[in-house]
Amino acid sequence: MYELRYSHYSILNIMKKTSIYTAATAICLSLVTLTFSDKQADNISSDTQSQIVSTASTPEVGKGSIRMNSSFDNPYLLNDGADSEFVHLLVSAEGLEMKQLDKRSSINMSVVIDRSGSMEGEKLDNAKIACQTIIEQLEAEDKISLVVYSDNASVLSTASQSADLNTLKRKVWTINSGGSTNLSEGMNSGYEEVKKTFQSDHINRVLLLSDGLANRGITGVKQLSNIAKAHFDQDNISMSTFGVGADYNEDLMTDIAELGMGNYHFINSSDDMASMFEKELEGMLSVVAQNAYLNVQFPSEYFTVDKVFGHQAEVRGNIVSVNYNDITSTQEKTVLIRFRKRKTADRNQNFSVNLSYEDVQNDFVRYEAIQDLTLTVTGDASLYSDHHNEEVKQQMLLFSSVEKFEEAAKVADDGDYEKARQIIRQNIQGLSVHKDLIENSPELKANMDMNAYYESELEDVEEKTVQEVKIMQKANKSSNYMMKKKVK
Repeated sequence: MYELRYSHYSILNIMKKTSIYTAATAICLSLVTLTFSDKQADNISSDTQSQIVSTASTPEVGKGSIRMNSSFDNPYLLNDGADSEFVHLLVSAEGLEMKQLDKRSSINMSVVIDRSGSMEGEKLDNAKIACQTIIEQLEAEDKISLVVYSDNASVLSTASQSADLNTLKRKVWTINSGGSTNLSEGMNSGYEEVKKTFQSDHINRVLLLSDGLANRGITGVKQLSNIAKAHFDQDNISMSTFGVGADYNEDLMTDIAELGMGNYHFINSSDDMASMFEKELEGMLSVVAQNAYLNVQFPSEYFTVDKVFGHQAEVRGNIVSVNYNDITSTQEKTVLIRFRKRKTADRNQNFSVNLSYEDVQNDFVRYEAIQDLTLTVTGDASLYSDHHNEEVKQQMLLFSSVEKFEEAAKVADDGDYEKARQIIRQNIQGLSVHKDLIENSPELKANMDMNAYYESELEDVEEKTVQEVKIMQKANKSSNYMMKKKVK
């Protein structure tokens, strides 16, 4: 049974835009719950089943900007416990393609630039060009501030709107290099600037660029990552990171982006800085859903959560929660939840998947899609064996490969190249066994190619210079990160 509701969170938005009479009608309508029987649901396409909402502001249904799909690796459980120890649930949320967005969220961001001594010359010049590229694409409703940091952080410009942008562009070219890298002070100053002009219906984000290691202020990886987590959890401000060259800590910059609910970018050549900043801005300009949350309810008497792949998750009791934050047009955010059986099921097991988000294209109305799923207990082993879900199996193989790649890269970071080569070869062999799954999956083919490339890079790694090894590691780890996050 599918149960899809129009969320009450949209009422305030409706009241702002309508007469009291219309708002009252909207409130009444918003209390309506549409419930479909299993038979009725069969007559609705799978894409639409998880999308239907009752909208007060428009008579149309099924027009939300996010398509949600969820499925098990097998919809059956064997009652004798002879099946797998685990059950996998795949949930994906994809922003619908918007060839021309009718509306977009306004942007409130702070660009935080490392101006330490190592940024001197071409790097800093390209950072200035990158800033200018972003500034030129902003509109009247957008806000931007600029922070620079070395030994300490300083605010070059507080939040500026379009009237002040020419002045801001001139200020960008006054930045000089020199000093150490006080990453923590740069981060906190950027957050404070965004916080001053925070609006809940804006995309509130800090863009952090660095080419080196944090060596002033707070320098611990965990402490720096927790700064990003705390500001997102408390202030709802995200952070994207840009690492330049060979000498920054890519694990730190990745963690900051992960916990800060932003994106991580590796910039090999400073010439690519402007294009990377532009890519980040394009994402912000094509956001179709904000404050997106996924909650999966499971029968905790029979299952525990063994692992969640793809995104940071929190498990409380019988609920798995994932904060997707923003979802852009055509972007896919996917989680694979691996449940471990506590005991053999003696009856059918019910799960519920709930995705809620504010729809940018529909006046920030909060949509809620609920899909109820059932694992059916059977004694028919052939029925079980005939119902493996190929797509879920493909994603299980992909996330397993991504984990193995991460393991190999970590071992290589520690200097044990022979063990790293061994892990990658094992990963390739493990993938090769599943030719049937790879054949129908462009993702798995790309993953296979990525592993083969890293294997070739590791073959002569002892002959590479220290700088070449650093770049090799950053580039390959970045490719694996993008594979995990499904960055197109």
